Amino acid sequence: MLRTIFSSPEFNSPDAYRAKVKRPFELAVSAVRTIGADTNGGPQFHQWIQRMGQPLYGFQTPNGYSDVAENWVNTGALLERMNFALALVSNRIPGTHVDLSRLMTDAKSGTSIDKGALFDRLVGLIVGGEISAKTRETLLKQLSDQITLPSTAPAQTASNSAPANPFETAFQRGNLNPGGGGQQQQQLARMNPAEIDNPLVKLAGLILGSPEFQRQ
Repeated sequence: MLRTIFSSPEFNSPDAYRAKVKRPFELAVSAVRTIGADTNGGPQFHQWIQRMGQPLYGFQTPNGYSDVAENWVNTGALLERMNFALALVSNRIPGTHVDLSRLMTDAKSGTSIDKGALFDRLVGLIVGGEISAKTRETLLKQLSDQITLPSTAPAQTASNSAPANPFETAFQRGNLNPGGGGQQQQQLARMNPAEIDNPLVKLAGLILGSPEFQRQ
């Protein structure tokens, strides 16, 4: 049965490529795996999944959490997911640690790589080398002058046949900084890209929060 599914035209269709929005649990697990973080999976990590809208074992009926994008896409979804990404890469989740310094040097020569190569390395690691030109432009705008890259650098683009990304508009408008809202919103908005001094950490967090990483 699995062989039939995985080899079917529907499964391998361009329309199915990155067409599904990750649920918060899927987002958190894939982020940890992608950047090679170590975690004890403790309560502090669970709290972030809950903040993004999917408390573990919190769905009351036996059919489980929805797999439909409309149930996970709302006005605060991007902010909450971005907060998680930035907290993860900046080691602000107790019990979870990631060392991104290994990405700063060339594995063969041991020398530091240039900024363009670093950008491409992170894009390749986190989203398989595929980002749209608009996402790339937005990422560069959010970064500090410490790591500004040439605007003429080649952009690897995601599949044009992929469905419209529900996070694309908010991300490209730059809605990445804390805004108004109630007490819970203010608590979730504590992570601001501008608060992160390390350009490598900031870049990794922004790519994890990009529209391309929200899909699978």
